[in-house]
Amino acid sequence: CITPKWVTWNVTGRDLDLKLCIYGERGTSCHGFVVNSLHVKGNVGAPVKVPVAAQPLRALRLAVSGTAPSGTLLGPVVIAI
Repeated sequence: CITPKWVTWNVTGRDLDLKLCIYGERGTSCHGFVVNSLHVKGNVGAPVKVPVAAQPLRALRLAVSGTAPSGTLLGPVVIAI
């Protein structure tokens, strides 16, 4: 198990309407739960840093949903442990 500190989403675009969601799991018998989520609306030109609850997690799952016009850049995600 690890205890992540934050997740940095590298999103660049205009007229965005995205939900960036972080799910965590503690074990094989435990279903995923939302650790933190963020709604990004409008223009974004810098990395978005989202804190993660200080609790040990076995797995971390990231999800992006919503709408983004062509030309939107979703770069690598940085997870700080």
